[in-house]
Amino acid sequence: MIDNNLLQSAREIRKKYLSIMSDLSLYEKEVKRLSDFLLEKAKVFKDINEKDLNEKGSKEQLLIITQKIVNEIQEIENEENKITERVNVLNEGLVKLQKEEEFLYQTIKKRYPDLSDENMKSEVAIAIKDLVWR
Repeated sequence: MIDNNLLQSAREIRKKYLSIMSDLSLYEKEVKRLSDFLLEKAKVFKDINEKDLNEKGSKEQLLIITQKIVNEIQEIENEENKITERVNVLNEGLVKLQKEEEFLYQTIKKRYPDLSDENMKSEVAIAIKDLVWR
C-alpha cells in the first residue's frame, strides 16, 4: 500500500543506520584501546611518583619530572580528542537519521492518513527485512 519511493527511503535510512552501527562497533575497539592506553599511563605516573618524587633533587630535576608529567597528560588528551571527534561524527549521523526518519513518518502519515502506525511499521519492516546488521 505504501508507495515504493517511500519504502525505498526507509531502506536508505536503514542502510545508513546499519553503517553507523558498524562504525560504532569499530569505535568500541578503539575505546578499549584507549582504556588500555590509560592504564599504561597510570603505571607511568606511578613510576614517576615512586622513582622521581622520592629522590631529593634540584630544580632541574623537578622541571624534568614536571615535563614528563605534562607530556604524558598531552598524550592522554590527544587520544581522548581522537575518540571524541569520531563519536561526535557518529552522534551527528544518528541525529540526522532521526530527523530523516521523522520526516518520512510524517510524509507517510500525510499521504496515508487512514493507515495505522502498526500497519505502517509492518509494511516498512517487510521492505527492510533483508537489511540486517552483521
